[in-house]
Parts: sequence; C-alpha cells; structure tokens
Amino acid sequence: MNRTFSKRLCIMLFISIILIVGSRFESLSEEIGEINFLYATQNNIKHFDIDDRLWIVWDEADNAESYLVRITNLDTQYFEEYYTTYEEKSFAIEDIGGKGSYQINVDAKDDDDHIVATGKVDIILNVQMSNIAPSNNDLVKLVRDEKLEITYSGYSRDDDAYRIKIIDTNTEDIIIDDITNKKSYQIDNLEFQEESTYYKMWVAAYDDDRIVAENIVYFYVTVVEPQSPKDIFIEPSQIVLNTNEKEKLTVNIDPNSVEVEEANIIWASSDESVAKVDRQSGKVTAIGKGTAIITAKTYNGKLATCIITVLNNEPKEISIEPAQVILHINEVENLLLDITPASINEKDIDIVWVSTNKSVATVDLCAGVVTAVGIGTAEIIVETYNGKTDTCTVRVLESALKEPKEILIEPSQIILNIGDVENLLTQITPSLIDEDEAGIVWVSTDKNVATVDQVTGEVTAIGVGTAIIVAETYNGITDTCIVRVLDREP
Repeated sequence: MNRTFSKRLCIMLFISIILIVGSRFESLSEEIGEINFLYATQNNIKHFDIDDRLWIVWDEADNAESYLVRITNLDTQYFEEYYTTYEEKSFAIEDIGGKGSYQINVDAKDDDDHIVATGKVDIILNVQMSNIAPSNNDLVKLVRDEKLEITYSGYSRDDDAYRIKIIDTNTEDIIIDDITNKKSYQIDNLEFQEESTYYKMWVAAYDDDRIVAENIVYFYVTVVEPQSPKDIFIEPSQIVLNTNEKEKLTVNIDPNSVEVEEANIIWASSDESVAKVDRQSGKVTAIGKGTAIITAKTYNGKLATCIITVLNNEPKEISIEPAQVILHINEVENLLLDITPASINEKDIDIVWVSTNKSVATVDLCAGVVTAVGIGTAEIIVETYNGKTDTCTVRVLESALKEPKEILIEPSQIILNIGDVENLLTQITPSLIDEDEAGIVWVSTDKNVATVDQVTGEVTAIGVGTAIIVAETYNGITDTCIVRVLDREP
C-alpha cells in the first residue's frame, strides 16, 4: 500500500510540474507581441533595379527601445543583422544580396534587452540589371563588318561574371550565348540584312553559379552595305598660317549621306617640314616656312587637297584705320594699322606708305602721317614686305575757316515704297560753302528699312518701317530726314 501511495504521489507531482511550466510558457507567449510588417506580405514578389534599396517597414511595438533586423538569404543561408533605435520603425538595406528568396525577422527589445515583440515575413526579390544598351525597342543601324556593342551595369558586390544570350525572334536561332567578366560585349557575326531583325537579349550577373541580377530587352538591328564616296572636298581649300599655328580641316562628302567615319579618311602632308597633319583628325600644325599640300583620301581612293602656306611670323592681312579721312589744307592725320595676326608688332616688320596724288595729300614713307596739301582726293596705300596691302581715301577741302554753321536736309521727311530711290539735298549756312567743303557724310539709323549713299545722299527703300537719315558735316553740324517705307502697291 505504501508503494502504491508513493507511486500516486510521484505522478501527482509530475503533473503539477507540467502544469506550472506550461502556464509559465503560456504567460511568456502572451507577453511577446507580434510585429506587423507594412508593404510586405508573405511570399510577396518585389522587383528591384540593381541600385535600389530594400526598405523594411513595421508598426511600432509596445515597450520597444530597439529593434534587431535580420535578413537571411534562404538560397545560401547567408544572413546579416542590423540594429535600429525605437524611434526608427524602418530600415533600408542597400546591398540586398541579389535575386532570391529572403526571410526577414524583426525583434523588438526593451531596456533589458528582452524581446517584447517579434515578426517574420518571407519575400522573393527579383533584381534587374540596369542601363542595358541597346534598350527596349531601340533601332540599331550597323554598317557591314561593324560590331554590335552591348553594355550594362554590373551588380554592386557579387557579380563575378555576366552571361549574354541573344536570340533571333524570327528564327529562334541563338546568335550568341557567352560568359564574360567585362561590363561590355561586342558581337561581330551579324549578317547583312535589308530589313530589321528583332532580337531578344538576356543579360544576367552571376555570383559563382547563382544569378544575382538579370534582365531581358528586345531591340531591332539593321545591317547595311556601306555607301561609297563619289567625291570629297576639303574646307578651306587653302590657308595661310604662321609657324606653330594650328588649323582643323574638314571634309564634305558626296553623297552627303556618307558619314565621315564611314569614308575612313586618311590625311597626309606633302612636306612635313612645312606642315604636319594628324592622319585621323585632319588637324594641321605649321612647322616651317614654305608651302605644303595636305591630302585627304577615302578608303575607295577619292582625293581632295588643301594648299598650306606657312609664314615665319609674317602678316597675313593688314587694314588701315580709319578707311577714309576728310582734311582741310595743311591739316595732319596719323593713320593706324591693324595687323593679322595680332601678335605681330608694326615696328617689327617693313612697311611702306605711298600717296596716289601728292598734290592733294602726302604721307610719311614709314610712319603713315598724312598731310593735306591741296583740294581733291588721294588714295593712301600701305604695303608690307610680303605684299599685303590696304588703302585709305583722303578728301582735302579748301580751308577750315569755311566752317558750316547750319545744315538743312530737303525734304525733311519722305514716304517711299520698297525699291524706290530718292536723292536728298542740303542747304548749308553760310551759302558760300558747298557740300564738298562741308565734308558731309550720310548715314541711316536702320539699314534694314533704308540705306543711303555715304557721299551723295541717295536713299534706297529696303524694307517696311521707319528709318532716320542723318547728314553730318566735318565739324559736327547735323540734320535729319525721316523716311517711312511701305509695301509696294500692286
């Protein structure tokens, strides 16, 4: 009997322990809350570009002071853990580990690091390759033997290799199926085709044997025969340079549908001691004094030439300022000289000045100082040692003592039709002074409406509108005439 009682007592104690432990576990399970995930449901498929971040967002848990986030790649069992504060109920993972199935666990913890709530969700990530070229529905035009270049962005961390697979959608033939560790790929076996072919291309990034990102694009390709140049022209056809100067030559191709790159132009110089030219770009560099012929030649033998004259820091162009002068007898004018290139100083080169009529105006042989001698017109000519010339017209009036005090244009306003011509007249006070002595110069304020001859005052109507014609004497006395121009009546 004692043995039976003892046995019953042991059974009762064991049941009591089980009940106590069970109630304890039940109370613990009631104390741990459940975390609710936002924007993610069980087995939710999410599509990502390579550079996207995975955002994990959840509802706030009671009594939480921090959160432990764990993301596990279910394919590889690789996991990473991150901590956030209680104020942060979201987390962005920048390196999501590539395409695959993932489990996300979030544990909310209190001040004592006890778990007060927990949550778990499984998601499927579909990570896409980005910046693929050609892109969807691109039309690629290639010339025969030109390579098709494929480019793409790699995955941020685990891309050990890339697989390129291209299929002709019309025939289902596989054009290429290859693996590379580069972020570009060239295809050179596309055949001539008069019409566009529609291709499907699959690009995938691999980490060992696992695909971490992929994408599919469709595009068109047309392969054509190259057009042959019939003729080419160099612009400019001749140039003058000083030593060390550079000039970029360009070509025009007939027909203009042929691109310069398609013509495969090669440049050459007949004398590299005078001028050198870049074989590919056509950029000329002046080396030494002399003349050289630059030749451009296409792949099919069409030629064009440009004559290069190289000077040893010599003037290429000169001009006198001002281009015309009005003087009175005994007046003096110092003419200025503008030299191209500007790096050349007038004092460093030989220059000669001459007058075509020394009875009207003389000029210093070296300095360009003009002296008015008698009434009339003379041309002042300047010439450099290498034959560059320019002229200045000098008008000499009787005396500066005969100064105009007033000038009036007649009529003071006129109406013209487009194409009409009108001669304006002037009255000068005192009347003893004629127009030549007054040194009158005519100008228009709007040459798009009306022009005027600078010497005679003849007005020509150009376009609809209003312009003011101004007459000015040598001593600054002016008058105006208003010109209105209308459409010519039918």
